[in-house]
Amino acid sequence: MNKFVALLLLSSSLFLFSQEGSNNKKKKNIYDVKVRLVFGAGVSNQTFHGLGYGEEDIISIGFSQKLSGRVYLSELDKELKKKLIKKAPKKMRKQIRKLESISVGAGEFSALYSLIPDEMNYMTNDDFDLLFLNWAALHLSMGLAGFDLSLSSVYYDDKNNFDKGKLKVRPSAGFFVGLPDISFSKKFPLSFDIYYQWRYMLPSMEFYENSSFFQISSQPSLTLNVKIPFEILVPSSKL
Repeated sequence: MNKFVALLLLSSSLFLFSQEGSNNKKKKNIYDVKVRLVFGAGVSNQTFHGLGYGEEDIISIGFSQKLSGRVYLSELDKELKKKLIKKAPKKMRKQIRKLESISVGAGEFSALYSLIPDEMNYMTNDDFDLLFLNWAALHLSMGLAGFDLSLSSVYYDDKNNFDKGKLKVRPSAGFFVGLPDISFSKKFPLSFDIYYQWRYMLPSMEFYENSSFFQISSQPSLTLNVKIPFEILVPSSKL
C-alpha cells in the first residue's frame, strides 16, 4: 500500500523538476493533481504503564507532529484514477476504490525530516525526570485503524532511588484506532484527528529490578491539521 501511495506523489514530485515542458498544461498527456500539504500538531494524555517505582503508572501530557502530502481520490481525473488503481495489487484494488484519500509522510522523501521525533513527552518534578521520544519508521493505516513500527527512547531518573538517570532505546509497535481528517469539507483548510493509541516496547525496558515496562497508551489524542493546497503536474508517461 505504501508503494502505491509513494508512486503517486513521488512521480509527481520528480516531474516538477524535469526539463520536458512541465508548465505546459495544454498537453493531453499531462494531468493536474490537487495535493494538500498537511502539517499536524497533536496533544494527548499518555500513560506509561508500570514505569514508576512499585510499578506505578505515570500520566503525562505528550505531543506529536507530522508533515505529509495528501490526495483526495474524488478530486483526481477519472482516467488518472483508473491508471493508479491498476498499479496496486489486484487484491487491494477494491479496498482502494473505497478510500477517500491517500497520504505519504515527509520522511519518505527527506532523511533529515525523519530524524525529527513524531512523538515526544517531557515531565519533571521533585520525584523524577521523564523524557520520551519516538521515531516512526513505517506507518500504515486504512479506514479507522492502523499501526506503525518505530524506534522509541525513554530517559527516566527516579531521584529518590537512582544515582543517575537511565536511558533505554527499543523498537516498538504502535496500534491506533479513531477518526481521521474530521472537517466540514475537504476544501476547508483545517481538520482534526481523534485517535486512541497503544505502543508496545519490543523487548520490554527494565528500570528497576524485577520490574519491566513495555506499554504506553494515549487515550485519546487530538490532532489539528493545517492543509495547504497546491497543484502538481503528472505526465501519463510516468504512470
